[in-house]
Amino acid sequence: MPVEHQRHGATAAAHSLLLAGYSVHLDPSLNTLAAPDGDRQAARRYLDRLAERARAAETDQDVAAVLAEIAAPEEGLLPQLVQSLISTWATWGERRREAGLDEGPADQLMEITSSLSNHTRRITQIRNQAARHPAGRRSRKDRPASSPLARAVCATAIAPTRRSHPHVGNRADDEGTDVTIYRKALTDTVHADTPTGAPEQLLALLDRLGFERQTLATAGPVYIWHEAPGHLDEAAKKQLATHAVPWLHKAGYMVHITDDVWDSAAYTDAATAMRNQNVPAPPPAAAAARTTERPPGTRRR
Repeated sequence: MPVEHQRHGATAAAHSLLLAGYSVHLDPSLNTLAAPDGDRQAARRYLDRLAERARAAETDQDVAAVLAEIAAPEEGLLPQLVQSLISTWATWGERRREAGLDEGPADQLMEITSSLSNHTRRITQIRNQAARHPAGRRSRKDRPASSPLARAVCATAIAPTRRSHPHVGNRADDEGTDVTIYRKALTDTVHADTPTGAPEQLLALLDRLGFERQTLATAGPVYIWHEAPGHLDEAAKKQLATHAVPWLHKAGYMVHITDDVWDSAAYTDAATAMRNQNVPAPPPAAAAARTTERPPGTRRR
């Protein structure tokens, strides 16, 4: 008997026993007449309060605090929604393909998810611009209270970036992500930073996706990060960087990739390819470049 039918039967039996005057305890998970889930109600109250704070915002700092709740990496509303959508289309599309059904609906959901992820990053950039704007003369005591998450994100945007080592900046540690992919300032080098002490499983996945592992041994810890191969051109580096995102998402990792290395077409191609291959691999352009011998005298940039 289907689980839902069993729940209805258990609820009906408990109701009949109660009407007959007996004392009955029914597991809440079986009660089809239960009130709406408490977590859902709490989420609605949270969104209502967030909307109230947005309407009451009087300074750019107030707006930045609201946008931090919405788009902050990992903990923001939109990044969590994107993760849920990725899990949905990845498994849904695979089931439809295995059943020989049209994958068009799943492909449409994939494209929408990609667009939402891109817009989330743009909202984060807007939030950062708002956070840097002077707050004006309004006193702190007059401002609506912000959540710990919003205060932490605002502080990160305003304060100088932490450095794990004088010569190595770890943006994954700074941003609280599993992987942060970005172009190093004043260079054409594309980095993929992972948190200090990242598991070998994550590092090996980046290896398989075409990044080159780099290591810096010091008197203390050993610093590890990844870079896109230096001999790739700019377009190929962007394809490599973006191609890695859906694979990392599928493995359950939280990823932040900056707009200057994002390629929407590469994301769509990678997400589509995931349905036909189970083993992560670099995008075709990068894989082809790896088979070509690097010209003599070249070095990493």
